[in-house]
Amino acid sequence: MLIHEVLEENRGFDYEVALYNKLNKQGLVPSGFKPAGGGHSADGMFLYKQKPYNFEIKLDQAADYGQVELRNRDGNWVFGGTNEEAKELYTELGILDFVKSKWGKGGQPRKETVPTAEFTEDDMAYDYANFKDAYTSVPISALFDHYAKKNTYYIQVGRAGLYHMKKDIAGLGTPAFDAVLKLRIRIKRRTSKRLNGYGFLTALKIEKRATPSPLNLDGDISFLK
Repeated sequence: MLIHEVLEENRGFDYEVALYNKLNKQGLVPSGFKPAGGGHSADGMFLYKQKPYNFEIKLDQAADYGQVELRNRDGNWVFGGTNEEAKELYTELGILDFVKSKWGKGGQPRKETVPTAEFTEDDMAYDYANFKDAYTSVPISALFDHYAKKNTYYIQVGRAGLYHMKKDIAGLGTPAFDAVLKLRIRIKRRTSKRLNGYGFLTALKIEKRATPSPLNLDGDISFLK
């Protein structure tokens, strides 16, 4: 499981780079843009009629959207990290109340209270037993609004195609991204080198997959010319 999660992140960035190389070869990437891998800037950019457009990139329909860290401070769950747009969205959705309802009985995680040098397999087992995955429904419009704040209106999903979110701002003729979403809270392993090399996260997941799009950056991209 640990190796799988690391490889999944690597494959996601490899996919971003592959799309960048394909678009760049056709002169369809704005000057100066490079895929960053992680962070909170746009995953990709394409040119259409000489205008630049941001787009989100997902390896497939199993990938996370709007991932945010969860930290426990003196028994209270708070958001961590720097993904301010997603934190604002999740605050509006009342996600911390949801976290408290599911994880409140577990108290403070051992990950947050036991020093790395003293951390044991029992501590890890405690966290995995008391802070299990939990889900709640989220309207697709919440995802659209989240990315619109980042001036991102398109999303390319591996093996599914290119979609617009809040609107087809460039007039490409893309279908709307019609997936059904849920939000998950979970423990996610970051590294296998330390017993406590995991964190507590929340992110959007796809519950019902989007209808395949007729436009796909994996295939013929002549529609951008």
